[in-house]
Amino acid sequence: SAKLYDSISAIVDTLPMPEDFAYFIPKSFCRNDVMDYFQWEINQTRDWIVSHDFATVPASVGECVPVETSAFIRNVIRGIAYQPVGPFEPIQIGRFYVQPSLDSLSDANRSAYFRYCTRRGFKGAVAYDVYPGHHLQIQMANHNPSLLRRIQRDNMMVEGWALYCEEEMYREKFYGDDLRTYLATLGSIRFNAARMVVDVKLQTGQFTYQQAVDWMVANLDAEVDYIEKEVNRYTLAPTQPSGYMLGKEYLLMIRDLYKTKLGQKYSLRKFHDFILGQGGISPVLIYKQLTGQIF
Repeated sequence: SAKLYDSISAIVDTLPMPEDFAYFIPKSFCRNDVMDYFQWEINQTRDWIVSHDFATVPASVGECVPVETSAFIRNVIRGIAYQPVGPFEPIQIGRFYVQPSLDSLSDANRSAYFRYCTRRGFKGAVAYDVYPGHHLQIQMANHNPSLLRRIQRDNMMVEGWALYCEEEMYREKFYGDDLRTYLATLGSIRFNAARMVVDVKLQTGQFTYQQAVDWMVANLDAEVDYIEKEVNRYTLAPTQPSGYMLGKEYLLMIRDLYKTKLGQKYSLRKFHDFILGQGGISPVLIYKQLTGQIF
């Protein structure tokens, strides 16, 4: 809720800044090193979810590689984005678009990128978009034996699962007890709630494009450039922005039902494997099946 976000934000404001070590930054540090770090973080997170019984990662799950966002789509992808591979592609490699870095790093940029890599600033993005988020879920769907479950890519399932994972990874101590990370997680929840408001008001004529931008900037303290590109996307894909929060809420309801059904045999990994085994169908259908509304 907004009150929880504000209360945690007030606590974070009183915390001392993280120690700023005097790093030795090699002159040879370049964009290739940044991209190598991104790939390393992806691999580390995959190992973590397996070793901590968060979810099963079958050998059939393909790799995910970071790539710099191409110029032609930078107008609608301001930050990062996952590009899945199709279910019938012979080579199952997902791509993770990241912000392009400069060909030649200045001393200031080199320092910023080096510190970002050193403090593992990419962890949250990987949890949401790669493991256990988008990449794992879509890869599992791509290998589902049911043709219908394989070809479906329901927005509430895809986006809801990633948003669910973002918070659950914090609760499972993937980031330790870092309150700043918790604040960022709450900020993501707030952002996706705002997406629902803007989505509905845009498509019902209650907001113009500019009103949507102004409202999000004012309520989220966000950069105008970022929000403009977000709203560009919302105008292109009605209802898609609402799928994040709606999907997550359905998954939480399904988890409660599943936990009751399994009783003492329940574990978080079993629930996650159950969801990942459903393919790309809507969580609404999964909920109805568990409640006996459909068979």
